[in-house]
Formats: sequence, structure tokens, C-alpha cells
Amino acid sequence: MDLSNYKVEADTDGRVNLKPGRYVLHFQGEKVLTSEKNPSWEGYSAKFEVEDTAQTVDALFTTRHDNEKVVQNGLKSLLAMCKAMGLKELPSDTESAFMGKSVSAVIKQKEGSTFFEVDQDWGRTWEATNKKQKTVSEKPIEASPSAADLEKMGSTTLDDEDAPF
Repeated sequence: MDLSNYKVEADTDGRVNLKPGRYVLHFQGEKVLTSEKNPSWEGYSAKFEVEDTAQTVDALFTTRHDNEKVVQNGLKSLLAMCKAMGLKELPSDTESAFMGKSVSAVIKQKEGSTFFEVDQDWGRTWEATNKKQKTVSEKPIEASPSAADLEKMGSTTLDDEDAPF
């Protein structure tokens, strides 16, 4: 195959190169994390898509630890994130409460890594934003033939007898 007609930039994979700074983040999912090395530790990790980049960053909040002050700092930052999302308190169902929500936060490069994370700054990073994640289409997905397809067939319903197989 002759590939000489194709042009490609070898220094990029099409992703935006993130730099530390403030971005709009769209909630994408969550995980509860534990540690085999420290069984008394537990964390809540929220995954966000960085607006207009198709890249994700995580925010990790300590929810269980031997030192209660560490837990309180984690929960205070989590509450600040909730308030930036328009919630008044920590929700009982985080995934449904956060889905479709966006916040503004500072991201930083993880120490010794090429990956980024939210720079929580003891909860001070979280700010409200009026930006929402872009939707691909507002039209509902049709699971059956469309009205136009039925019209082409000369019918308003689809019966098993009309199936072409």
C-alpha cells in the first residue's frame, strides 16, 4: 500500500495538550477507592471531562482515614464541589446528583507523571459555571422504523408479515 499521499503530524495524536490552569469540567463518573497498603483509608474519585479536549481528570476526596482531620478536609472540598454544582449538601446518590453537572476548577500535573488532576487547594478551587456539556443531538433515538421509512413502505405500522425476511 502506498502511504506517501497521507499527511500526518507525528508530534500529536489530535488531543489538545493540557496545561495547568482553570478549566470547565463536566462530570463523567465516579469510583470508590480503597488501599491494600492502608485498609483504614477510603477515597471517592470523581472523573471529569475537560471541556473541548476529550481528556479526563480526576478529583480524589478522602472519605475514611485514621486521622479525622484528613477526612474533614476531603469532605469540605467535596461539599465545595457540590455547592459549585448547585447542590446544597452532600447527596445520598452522588452519581445521579452529579450527572450532567459542570464546574470550573484548576487542574495541575500530577507529581512525577504526565497525567493531570484537579488542584483542590483545600476546596478553594471549585467555582460554579453556567456552561453545560455539549450534546451530540437533542433528537431522541428511534428504536423502530422512522415515520419517513414507514411512509416509503406505504404503511403506518410495521407488521411481522411485512418484514422482508
